[in-house]
Amino acid sequence: MYPHTQLTTLCRRWCDTAPISVSPLGTRGFSGSQVFVVEFPDRPGRFVLKSFHAAASREHATFVHDLVRHVRSEGSTQVPEVIPTLDSDAIATDAEGRLWELSRFMPGVAVPCPTPAQAATAATSLARLHLAAASLPDHPPRLYASPGVEHRIERSRQLLAQPWTARRDAWSRAASPRMPAEVSAALAARVAAAIEIFTASDGNAFLARVATLQPNSCVLQPVLRDVWYDHVLFAERTSDSVTAIIDLHAAGIDTPATDLARPVGSWAAPPEGERLSLVERWPEAFAAYCSVRPLSAVEAMLVPFLHATGMLFGLDNWFRWTLEEHREFPDRQKMLDRIDSLLTELPVAIAAAWSRAGNVD
Repeated sequence: MYPHTQLTTLCRRWCDTAPISVSPLGTRGFSGSQVFVVEFPDRPGRFVLKSFHAAASREHATFVHDLVRHVRSEGSTQVPEVIPTLDSDAIATDAEGRLWELSRFMPGVAVPCPTPAQAATAATSLARLHLAAASLPDHPPRLYASPGVEHRIERSRQLLAQPWTARRDAWSRAASPRMPAEVSAALAARVAAAIEIFTASDGNAFLARVATLQPNSCVLQPVLRDVWYDHVLFAERTSDSVTAIIDLHAAGIDTPATDLARPVGSWAAPPEGERLSLVERWPEAFAAYCSVRPLSAVEAMLVPFLHATGMLFGLDNWFRWTLEEHREFPDRQKMLDRIDSLLTELPVAIAAAWSRAGNVD
């Protein structure tokens, strides 16, 4: 956590009048970004001070802000406004070289298991954002293989070469002394569960299929890449009104199917929907999206593929971060809950992707 004096100094890039109120906004995210609520004496309302990922470049931060300004100018005002600094920049750099932004606070609540009407509204907002993003200057849509798909093909080859069964003993021997014994035991149990689920789902055959894909070209354009349920805010828990789509820091160039698979796949399945594919679970969301921006045949095929591989490599990421790299996460229960949700979804996701596998390439 940054000292208050450093945060106040940072905020002087946007306001040189005292006093400035700075307070943490919730818990620190998995990405390591830090988020604070800021209030200024000469401006109404609240603002959000957020750091970019430690490895983020100024070029990337500038791209994100260009995208934010453009989609807002095209009518997607659910994306938070980025506030320029006093010298008309929008990016501030702290003493350690980390990049920060200030945006307007957007009220709302995240809904982990939306109603059909909420799912449709969220998908409609996402489709409109995609239409707006497609006209971002200097980044016109183009036909090419998805970078996300290509990355998953390479990850599948790596996981085939170094499966969880082969790495489990090394993880056990290299346990971090800073990790509480109960957390180590909980992670070991989840590795065992992942291996069992993966084997029962014929995971090696699925990986081998992914590893040999020659992906079709699809439309590439600016997309969000990390728009999961926690980043889509509704006016109230029971409201159908989307107030904000937040945290665009992972934005880049890829297929819009990436963004559709991410939130729909992160929503908790409705009652009796655990064994259904994403389209069968959330037909209202897919219909609403297509009514604004119709999915191409390739995009429709990519959604289950991106979802399944996202679940699989998401688990692999968590095992690598915690058991190999010994990263520490402040909210360990949230970390374990996230792993559990991936474990629950993995077999259905693989089955759904298998049923469409012949159409990805």
